[in-house]
Amino acid sequence: MRSGGRRLPRFNLVVSHLPGTHARRLVREELRALLGFDSVWFPVQGQSVTLAEYRGDPLEAVDILREGLPEDTVILKVVPALRVVEPEVEEVKSAVDELLAGAPEGSFAIRIQGRLLKGGRPLGSREAVEALAEGVERPVDLEKPDVLVFVRVVNVRGLRAAAVYVGRPEGVLSLARG
Repeated sequence: MRSGGRRLPRFNLVVSHLPGTHARRLVREELRALLGFDSVWFPVQGQSVTLAEYRGDPLEAVDILREGLPEDTVILKVVPALRVVEPEVEEVKSAVDELLAGAPEGSFAIRIQGRLLKGGRPLGSREAVEALAEGVERPVDLEKPDVLVFVRVVNVRGLRAAAVYVGRPEGVLSLARG
């Protein structure tokens, strides 16, 4: 996989967190403590996002983190990346279609964080959602979908990639801030 002429690093977790050097260090410490020091590594860290490679099932990692993260964690969201592709809408659509084919029946919703591209140019949010939903023969339920399609576009240190998750909504860990 390439991004702007660079090889995409391997990762299967996108961790959004509070910004800063101290927060990045805490993210590494918390993930290693809960997932195992030798079971997780960090190919790329940015100001408020960390890409991690867990040597097991990323869905299992989300469940472990859900149970084990402290209330005062700097982590805001964890997205399991079931596919990592270039952020071009055609590549993302292909990954989404493949993952939806293996997903349980029922309604779906699409969430995109970041900008997808079409021919290297940014797409508007509505156009991107419509492109991904085209041809999907499922009812849409934006409130309580059976299946969530979540695309997280990352742009960290010159790396541009789209992490694609398709599965139960609880598979994405979102930690509310009060």
